Amino acid sequence: MNRMPFSTWSARGILGLDRGRVKTQTRRFIKPQPPDDWEPAEIIRAGKYGGMNLAHHSGEWSENGDPENDIFRPHYKPGEIVAMGEALVPTSCRKVSYAVGGHLIENSAGPAHVVVWPWKVKKLPSIYMPLWAARRWLRIVDVRAERMLDISEEDAQAEGLAGNYAWSGAGWHYDWQASDGAWYADHTSAFAATIRGHNPKMGPEDNPWLWAYTLEQVEKGADGH
Repeated sequence: MNRMPFSTWSARGILGLDRGRVKTQTRRFIKPQPPDDWEPAEIIRAGKYGGMNLAHHSGEWSENGDPENDIFRPHYKPGEIVAMGEALVPTSCRKVSYAVGGHLIENSAGPAHVVVWPWKVKKLPSIYMPLWAARRWLRIVDVRAERMLDISEEDAQAEGLAGNYAWSGAGWHYDWQASDGAWYADHTSAFAATIRGHNPKMGPEDNPWLWAYTLEQVEKGADGH
């Protein structure tokens, strides 16, 4: 089973811990980045619980991104069940806890007891979270490719952005809050600020291609494990 790592902000959205924020989508960089004139509809087709169809060139299937042949493969496939990766932290008595929520973790893969912190770091990033620590399992419902700034308002809400009506000299308008807590006048600016906040090397004019994953929560063990 794969894990899909999430930031603390994203994990809170999936867990529904912040009022007005529910996260059911996530976007990840396509690596390597396709060319500007890439047409994803011609390369990838993915549907609910369906298979993944990739472009076929010279009798071979590409396993990784291939800019020359315009083949790009998402890391997660429709129908796949993944563990929600989240950061772990030690408690004051050196027990393993989630960075979000603060609950002590029991190792379901071994003896049923609270786990003593076994790592030499002060915080374990979500990408390294062991599978036995997962408290949410997610099914990949749909995968599609799109540019960062092509996100719709509906999808921005599904990404976990919060919105609020506000008053200004021009009247009432809808503001959008990015992951850093700042408010923006439109959803694309708020989403771009969220992506850039987690990727500080991005330039202000960058508009990268992203894989857009739609998620649904499933019972632990839904994949037979």
